Amino acid sequence: MVFEVRPPAEAVSRTRPGQAQSVGEDKSGFANPFRAERLGNFMPFLWYGIRFREWREMLAEGHYRITLNRLPNVLGVTLLTALSAVFSRLSDLIYARRAASIAIVPPVFVLGHWRSGTSFLHNLFCCDPRLAYPTTYQCSFPSGFLVTEKVLGWMVAPFLPARRPMDDLPVGRDAPFEDEFALAKLGAGSPYMNLAFPREGPRHTRFLDFVGTTQAEKARWREVFLWFMRRLQIAYPGRRLILKSPPHTARIAILLKLFPEARFVHISRNPFEVYASTYRMWKIVNSRVALQNPPQDEPWLGEYVLSALSRMYDAYQRDLAAVPPGRLVEIRYEDLVENPVQVLGEVYRGLGLGDFAVAKKAIEAYLSGLGPHKARSYRITRAEREAILDRWSFYFERFGYDKGGPGDPEPRRREALAES
Repeated sequence: MVFEVRPPAEAVSRTRPGQAQSVGEDKSGFANPFRAERLGNFMPFLWYGIRFREWREMLAEGHYRITLNRLPNVLGVTLLTALSAVFSRLSDLIYARRAASIAIVPPVFVLGHWRSGTSFLHNLFCCDPRLAYPTTYQCSFPSGFLVTEKVLGWMVAPFLPARRPMDDLPVGRDAPFEDEFALAKLGAGSPYMNLAFPREGPRHTRFLDFVGTTQAEKARWREVFLWFMRRLQIAYPGRRLILKSPPHTARIAILLKLFPEARFVHISRNPFEVYASTYRMWKIVNSRVALQNPPQDEPWLGEYVLSALSRMYDAYQRDLAAVPPGRLVEIRYEDLVENPVQVLGEVYRGLGLGDFAVAKKAIEAYLSGLGPHKARSYRITRAEREAILDRWSFYFERFGYDKGGPGDPEPRRREALAES
């Protein structure tokens, strides 16, 4: 990861593939209102698979302020909501009684801020044949996947990119996916609802840590999450689920109430890299899945990235006291990349996940198939650098990163990571 600090007044041209991403640059000056402008590589339109009720509520909350270039997507999603409703009802008729009585094996939650290496860590865990995980298909069509996946799942594959647009990790119908997308489509309340109408600003951030939510909203979230988890357990009887969603980092106390025997593994990363990569990710995703294009998110996006991490880790630190000994392990991205097999083995021992040898060979095979990864370079302004050092000072200190620059983290004993 290469950084260049530039003065705020320096003009930077719009990024093209292969160029350095200019964090904070304004890309809102698109001329043609009928043309959808998209950044990064292809990714599917997020809202396919949502049910009609949740779709209607989301559109109404955004006051139907849809740009004309998104009408084809809106019409496509609207038509598909009818099928989603039918499959949801059919799934409930077949599986509701079984889901109500099924015992959920204590899950493992991968925690960490966006762009901290959570997906890479999740993918490594998912190599273990004893573990199960929500797939791209299940999170894309969460309301009826139990009755449609085997019959219709093959139809999704041609519409998926080979790799994710933000980090080039492999994508596939059966690949591990983030359960937060399923929760957003099921109406649980999620910060990902901000993606629908970015011109309105981040209006759903309360669902990150539930500070400011009503009792009804909290109860609805718990109900929907358990609904989805029970159906995942039906799909994977007797297997432990491994889930990854950055917002869960701020929800430890709630998750422990739902799953008292749950395990957690947290991953941190150099804060300069986290900020730059997170900003770039939201720029790409907003341009690809928003119902308003261009998203015009520049007025709030930089502040959102800064404040969301602070809010996330206020909750994380607060909830740590509720975690019993031996239920949470903290690692760092830099250590995981340097020696993934060794670090993951320590996580298994720290959380009591069983014999690591069972998973080791599959993990090594997965790693050998990834091929070389080219580090992305970014530019951040001096003002952004100063804001990161000021607003995220606690993160530098808590996870042992050097405030002097975006270099390697300060040395820490690996044993301490496994015991954290």
